[in-house]
Amino acid sequence: MAATTVRLPRVEIRSSVAADTAAALGRTLRSPARRRNVTACSQDYRKRDEPRNPRAGKASAISQVSGLRSGSPEGVDESRLIVGLLEELHSELAKSRDEVAELRKEVIELKDRTRDPSVDWIQAEREKLAELQACARGSSSVPSQSTVQVFNEKERFRWGDGEAPSLSRLESPKQVLDACIAAGLEQFRSGYGPGPDGVAGTDCDTAGANLVLMRHGESMWNKENLFTGCVDVPLSRKGIQEAVEGGKRLAAIPVDIVFTSALARSQMTAMLAMSEHRGRKTPVVLYTGSDPRAVAWSKCESARTAKRLVPIVRAYQLNERMYGELQGYNKDKTADRYGDVVFQWRRSYEVPPPGGESLQMTAERVQSYFKRVIQPLMDSGHNVLISAHANSLRALMMYIEDLDADDIVSLKISTGVPMFYRYQGGKFERKPVPQTDNIPGVYAVSPELARYRSIMDTLHDGTYSS
Repeated sequence: MAATTVRLPRVEIRSSVAADTAAALGRTLRSPARRRNVTACSQDYRKRDEPRNPRAGKASAISQVSGLRSGSPEGVDESRLIVGLLEELHSELAKSRDEVAELRKEVIELKDRTRDPSVDWIQAEREKLAELQACARGSSSVPSQSTVQVFNEKERFRWGDGEAPSLSRLESPKQVLDACIAAGLEQFRSGYGPGPDGVAGTDCDTAGANLVLMRHGESMWNKENLFTGCVDVPLSRKGIQEAVEGGKRLAAIPVDIVFTSALARSQMTAMLAMSEHRGRKTPVVLYTGSDPRAVAWSKCESARTAKRLVPIVRAYQLNERMYGELQGYNKDKTADRYGDVVFQWRRSYEVPPPGGESLQMTAERVQSYFKRVIQPLMDSGHNVLISAHANSLRALMMYIEDLDADDIVSLKISTGVPMFYRYQGGKFERKPVPQTDNIPGVYAVSPELARYRSIMDTLHDGTYSS
């Protein structure tokens, strides 16, 4: 008889003697009388303490079992042999049970090792969000600094590229410059910007730098008067035109690096505005991940072309204020339904809407990023354009113009209209936007800008060095 395989869960046992004996025994014990006979012999066999050979030969076992089937008088001896072989089968099954138990133990250990490590973090985030909501409803005091920090960490994860901590990993001036160099923009290797004239690098302590702030053009939800917050909606047709017109207004101001939020409407505005710039540079978004292959693929290999690129840095810290449970609702209808508390949610400096950010919380992340990353670049002579949102720009202007909370909440910021500042000696000074061929205004803001326009008017492709 061929060897038989006995299958257990994830285990295979091969025992030709035991399996064949078991099969023969099954055919033999169909008679009730023989079953009783074998059972009695088995009990008698177990009581005796006499040596036996449970591993008798396969041929002998089958032969004697066959004799039992035919009614051989030696049936008792065959039955004792069968009992021994069955004990061998039992022993092998016991070993198999041990193997199954080991496998189960390994499975349990594997589950322990692969248990999701973010479960506790998510629960902590839920607790902090509940605390923020309690603060918004007036059942608690203003959120603590730790609460604000954890909430902002939540926004890092939300606007990340699939993993914490953030979309923008450019958290220092050096990282920004390294990303520019990795993209092929060798003009950033020296670390110094072109200065306010936009052409030649100079000592920033005397020359200074330019800063342009610009709110994105009208979005599709601005048009419908909806709370937008951090919902990533695009520009409307009017918003696209506003971005283009805003670009014409800032066309005569040197810009060599652009910062936007992580939201599409601010990025669209920056790209459309730069398409109207006199420098005729192409805006490119810097890759901010950690995959070496993606870094290599996003590099501009032509040195001539790279000189005509202006990098765009996306930073979630410049995102619009998160409006929490108000996002997507009509502003007027919400005010009609809930009354004056809606105005408090929108215009109070310290009180956040349910589940959202207060202007104070927005100011903390915006100002911190500006001081840590953007202002040091301006100290090195880099001219910066920031395309952001109403509340993130309010928070930024609060720092730049030294405004208090009462001033900032009532500040109106129009869509698509650039605001120009001259930075020198660590101080910001608001200036009129220079005139262009299409936009009237005061042109002679500084001798540097006059020189910049003169150079731009006579510039040949590929010679602009900022």
